[in-house]
Amino acid sequence: MRQVSSRVGIIGLAAFLVIDVLLVVMALNSTRASVNGAALSPTVHTGGAQSTSGTGSTSPTATKTTSAPQPTVAVAPLAVGIAAVDQSTAIRFTVGSCAKAGSSVEVSTDGGSTWKTRPAPFDAVMRIRVRADKSTFAVGANQSSGCAPAIRQAPGLTKAWGDAVAATDVWFRDPQKPDTIGLAKGGTGTPCPGAKVIDLAVVDAGAGALCATGAVLVSTSGAQWNRAGMVPGALAVALDGKANPYAVLPGAGSCAGLAVVQPDSPGTVVGCVQVDLGSVRPGSVALSMSADSGWLRVGQRVFRADSSLATWKAA
Repeated sequence: MRQVSSRVGIIGLAAFLVIDVLLVVMALNSTRASVNGAALSPTVHTGGAQSTSGTGSTSPTATKTTSAPQPTVAVAPLAVGIAAVDQSTAIRFTVGSCAKAGSSVEVSTDGGSTWKTRPAPFDAVMRIRVRADKSTFAVGANQSSGCAPAIRQAPGLTKAWGDAVAATDVWFRDPQKPDTIGLAKGGTGTPCPGAKVIDLAVVDAGAGALCATGAVLVSTSGAQWNRAGMVPGALAVALDGKANPYAVLPGAGSCAGLAVVQPDSPGTVVGCVQVDLGSVRPGSVALSMSADSGWLRVGQRVFRADSSLATWKAA
């Protein structure tokens, strides 16, 4: 009997151990299933304002901020012009057209504070040049002559215009063909293949053309043009006394108005003219340089700088 009791006790102990092991295994399986389930569940972020790092901490996500875009100024062939003589003297003009006339010419001798109107030489005025002795010539055209380009000269800034003669050996923008210019060597040329000539600047050493594409080209005769740079969106071009080109570009770099830049580095602002770009009309911006000054026309407003073109002030 003692042997039977001993065996029964051993069997009972073994059964207890088996049950205990089974309970432990079940508990482990239950814990493993809970962890795996949490790993498979997606994390939900509300509002999209926070992200979770590997340490469980939260940090704000980067928010992109954009400044309000500046108004753009449409690129168009110049409808105005200005010819700088020196710091105190300049001539400004409105181009007009052969069909509707509308050209005008004004002279200032007090730094742009006042302007005196003088008779317009043509229905459409395409260019005015003032020589060192203050004698002046204008290139333009009249409807009565079939809009054929011609030249009229005057012995002084306010003197009467002489008779018109055919423009055969002078730089000018053609009044009827916006892609064509007259050349100093005679004849005509198209410096901007497939594009309009927005502006044409002329000095004794040659000319600079601004194309609608933003290309700024320079030439000594018009037979061959070299690209000085690309300035997409440029509105006007001018040459200094050494035939170095400058362009006017709205909103360049940190300039919120009209920036004067060099075509080979349009991202670098040489000078900034503070104007409301929303008020600038297409074709209403013209730039001119003399040995000691820069003149910028914006509609009926005029701004001046010294030869560095760095600081501009309203006239």
